[in-house]
Amino acid sequence: MDQYELEEIISQYRVYLQVEKGLQPGTYTVYLSAVQYFVSFCKKHYEQLFLPENWQLSDLGTRELEFFLREHLKVRNWKTNTVISYLNSIRSFFRFLHEKKMIQKNPIRHFTMKQQMQELIFSNISEEEIQQLFQKTLEPTFEGYRNRLLLEMFYGLGITPSKLVKIDHVELDKENGTVKITSGKQTRKLPIAPPAAEVLRHYLLERNVILEQTQQQTSAFLINHAGKKLTRKKVGEILKQELESIGLIGERIHILRNLSTKHFADHGADVRSLQMHRDMKRISTLEAFKNETFDTVLEQFKKLHIREHSPQENDPDYQ
Repeated sequence: MDQYELEEIISQYRVYLQVEKGLQPGTYTVYLSAVQYFVSFCKKHYEQLFLPENWQLSDLGTRELEFFLREHLKVRNWKTNTVISYLNSIRSFFRFLHEKKMIQKNPIRHFTMKQQMQELIFSNISEEEIQQLFQKTLEPTFEGYRNRLLLEMFYGLGITPSKLVKIDHVELDKENGTVKITSGKQTRKLPIAPPAAEVLRHYLLERNVILEQTQQQTSAFLINHAGKKLTRKKVGEILKQELESIGLIGERIHILRNLSTKHFADHGADVRSLQMHRDMKRISTLEAFKNETFDTVLEQFKKLHIREHSPQENDPDYQ
């Protein structure tokens, strides 16, 4: 893209932010810097993005934006808040281009931080640091057992906070090392580690005591000290406090689930195991966790699995 033309557009965008949007200098400076960096990134990587050599702003869209976000989340280890700030700045710029009729349509109008984007956020937390979470002295109280159980179910079983609070019933089979989790009409059977099984056993006992004391008639599996259903917000707060207790301040709690799956893959888990662990519907979602062992399994899956190939592919009469 012509540098003079770009500078002229950026100048118009500055006026737009100052006059029409009324942004303060500190704010619009951040917006301008983010946009200039994004455009400069696209210039540098235009071949990887399959952009024409003399590309224009109208050639940019969700593909280029997603590539930019992935690069900075996974490779450059930017914090999520930083990436979201850049996303908001770039979204504002495209809205400006569309309003001023510099582009016919806004290609990123409905772009959001999709789940597959969030899967790439691993941070630099080591397995040793994760182990610290479970090596801390367990407080033998209702809240102590409940909070440790939340960690075990979130990291060990890969269950999201929103799904954790919807659990109605949990049945432990300690002898076989499994747990049956029921939420509404859905039931999942998952493997559970012995330490987690022991925490679960204690929590169930303490839960019964709380319900007897409060006389609450709740069907929710996870409750607070008053016998009422635990909220999604409270689960997030508890998990965040657990991270902060080992010095991981400012990290997003979902990093724990991502790391759990990554560690599982690093130690040789196959595709099906990873799918069940995270309840993933699509194989493509697992690409962020792949390693050499995973690559081998995935290659075999694509080569041999019956669902990877449509019968029509081998039918010479199929058009």
